[in-house]
Amino acid sequence: MKKISATLATLLLMTPTLCKAEHTDMAPVTNKDIFPDKVDTVLVKNKGVERTVRKGVAKSILHNCYYYTKIHALPVSKERDERLKQLDTTIKGLVEDCYAVGMFDSIPLINWLADEKDSGKILAAAYVVELIPEARTPAVEKRLAELHHDNEALLTEAKPLTPTLVLPDGVDQDTRKNERTVRKGSIKAFLDNVTKFTNVSEKKEAAMEEQKEALRTVMREQIKDLEAIDFFDQLGLAIFKADLSNEGLREVARLYAEIYPKKAIK
Repeated sequence: MKKISATLATLLLMTPTLCKAEHTDMAPVTNKDIFPDKVDTVLVKNKGVERTVRKGVAKSILHNCYYYTKIHALPVSKERDERLKQLDTTIKGLVEDCYAVGMFDSIPLINWLADEKDSGKILAAAYVVELIPEARTPAVEKRLAELHHDNEALLTEAKPLTPTLVLPDGVDQDTRKNERTVRKGSIKAFLDNVTKFTNVSEKKEAAMEEQKEALRTVMREQIKDLEAIDFFDQLGLAIFKADLSNEGLREVARLYAEIYPKKAIK
């Protein structure tokens, strides 16, 4: 049994076969550090609260937020309203798990509110503030007030995605577009490394450059994995430039531009 300290963020995947893991150093994190083979759940501890979280959580919330937003401009209809209600309920049920794994630490909650047209992420952020009082900050509450977001709206032709649908119990990986095999724990591992990069950058020591390069090497391959599961399409590239003081997010934008120059953020 390993233990994961959730100072970071991400999408996990499934139900109870507990795994504990702890990453206290600045070494790069891989998906197997998050979920060993045949392990579907992990016990995470974030800010003093322990919570059992299933693989697929991060992918689920991004998928559901993405399609919630896609539906915003559709004409009002009974089908639309029913689908939006399903998505709303599903997103609300996922935010506490995503908070527990540090998703809103690696990608700060205020960044989820950067795009006023992204109703899905705004909805998720609003539920974080509603359900988790310690996540509230004056900046986030001010931004939510500015957006005047209506939690009733939207729908999508895509059905809501739950962690169990991301990877069924006992399944450790999935082969996606470009025949790239993506393993459970990939999002969590990537976001852990983003946070580590930010922490290392704050030290401003020459000795940290070697550690930053080690993180870059791992993150390059992780970016390719996450591109295969539409992570950047569903999360939105702009979120990585919403806070220019966050070195980890800035480095992701730079590495993404290096790998996919035609899709990079301008």
